[in-house]
Amino acid sequence: MGTTAAMQSKSGERLAIAAVVAMLAATAAGGGTAAAAGGPPPPSAVTSAEYPNDGLFHGGVGRTGQFVIHPPSSGAAAIVSYLVGFNAAAGIPTAATPVPANPGDHSASVSFTPDEDGRNVLTVWSVDGSGNLSDITNPLVYSFLVRRASSPAGLWTMDESGGTSLLDASGHGNTATIRGGATRAPSRVGGGSALLLSGDEQDAVTATGVTTVDPDTAQVVPVRTDRSFSIAAWVLLDTADATRAAVSVEGPDESRVGLGYSRRDNRWAFAVSRADGPPVQVLSSEVPVPGLWTHLAGTFDLASHELALYVDGRPQATAPNSSPANAGGPLAIGSARRGDRPAAFWRGEVDDVRLWDRLVFPTELADLVNTAVLAGHWALDEGAGTVAADSAGLPPAHPGVLTGGASWSPVDPADARPDDGGLPPGAVAVTLDGGTGFVDAGGPVVMTNQGFSAAAWARLTDASADHAVIAQEGAHASGFAILYSHATGRWSLVTTSADSDAPAVTHVESDAPAAIGTWTHLAAVYDFVDHTLCLVVDGFDRTCVPFTASWNATGSLVIGRERVASAPTAFWAGDIADARVYAGAVSANLIFELAGV
Repeated sequence: MGTTAAMQSKSGERLAIAAVVAMLAATAAGGGTAAAAGGPPPPSAVTSAEYPNDGLFHGGVGRTGQFVIHPPSSGAAAIVSYLVGFNAAAGIPTAATPVPANPGDHSASVSFTPDEDGRNVLTVWSVDGSGNLSDITNPLVYSFLVRRASSPAGLWTMDESGGTSLLDASGHGNTATIRGGATRAPSRVGGGSALLLSGDEQDAVTATGVTTVDPDTAQVVPVRTDRSFSIAAWVLLDTADATRAAVSVEGPDESRVGLGYSRRDNRWAFAVSRADGPPVQVLSSEVPVPGLWTHLAGTFDLASHELALYVDGRPQATAPNSSPANAGGPLAIGSARRGDRPAAFWRGEVDDVRLWDRLVFPTELADLVNTAVLAGHWALDEGAGTVAADSAGLPPAHPGVLTGGASWSPVDPADARPDDGGLPPGAVAVTLDGGTGFVDAGGPVVMTNQGFSAAAWARLTDASADHAVIAQEGAHASGFAILYSHATGRWSLVTTSADSDAPAVTHVESDAPAAIGTWTHLAAVYDFVDHTLCLVVDGFDRTCVPFTASWNATGSLVIGRERVASAPTAFWAGDIADARVYAGAVSANLIFELAGV
């Protein structure tokens, strides 16, 4: 939450505010309640053009509004400031924001960007020149209704089958046209496409500035970059040899918004022009890695006048921009305008470009990065033949081939999970002999250096050796494997630091010993934003460790074995059913559902 004051406070007003905050803090620390004896009267009213208190929904999450605090009807001359609390800080003076009063009419103005939909609350106390508050227990309360967060004003998925048009999936008609012969290439998630750019006069540009529909008036309006806005894209930078723009928004003379790579700083960068000075740039703390898909997002909050940059959903840095310039021109993917010419052409791939006419909050950006997409699903219930169908629906499909000692067996209700009778959803499972049997998906299905998840039902019949349920292999090691560990007698999730014969290994062990002879549901989740690796047993037993993936396993996704020291090993002994892998981190609720709890 940020504030804008109607006028600059005088030094005496600042001292008065500081005294009030100190007094409240001291009172709270002592367990008491500040007294309002002799305090000033409360403000008479709060009004807002964007968020009127009329019982109707207005604006939306991330859309900044201005609120005018009107002075008391009598005794206004004594008021030097107000304490204002929004939502979580409402009704808590020590958490409220000091706002100086206009010395002329003793009103004040404060801006706020709602971070939740439904009823939002603002509370206000008056403060006089001696630091006295109006009645602490009865502040002026102003409530208003906020719409849910809106979808992007523009969304370019690059998933067209061909042609030079990049359609706006938001439905607002902001089509971008490919220039210079740029093509499409497979994206980070199977079945999708990305825009492939050579770094030499190739980009895609909308014909005009991006427009959207105003939620209050239902009129088509331009996206303004001198108000709260956000911009994001998935990017893959081939080489860090020059400054390159992934996405930009043009102004009259040059791009006024830019998101991309700064060669001078060797950092990801987000820049927004100022109306009265040079652009403000925010740089990442993380060093860009060429060849690695990365999610970039930049936001501007009009209430705080703050720019923020996020990399893979993680906050990097912020910077103030007190006078952001409205761009108003076309959006460019893969270039930025300098003077009358495009420049800073992107070399690599760009995908899933989004522009919002509102502030996008960190939790939403994290969800965007971690969004789980079902990349492979093998029910393993065919009951005949040597092929297990991949029903995920993302091209190309990855049918599993039953190999070696692999066969089919009915699911026996007598082998149900003991505590609640849990069983796989199908009537048949694949049975593996513990020596040669496994199911080969024929290639990689997820990227193990990005967020991913894997899950399967498993019934183990031998505890005398390690046995792997599901893994994605490299040439020498597995990128990940869910397995039974003979050494500990527990379920284990294993990841490796490199595709080598002797990599560093990260283990996540289950709290309870592994069940033998009965069905267990196992899930692995790598959260790319939080850098955590979790093993979940039967939906509830969750164990997590800090982890940062360092390589992508490009060998086969296999069910029933893993790879160690360049050799296949840990062949499964028993049954496996309903195996799945996801690009992204699945939710706890989905794991509950898959585990049948």
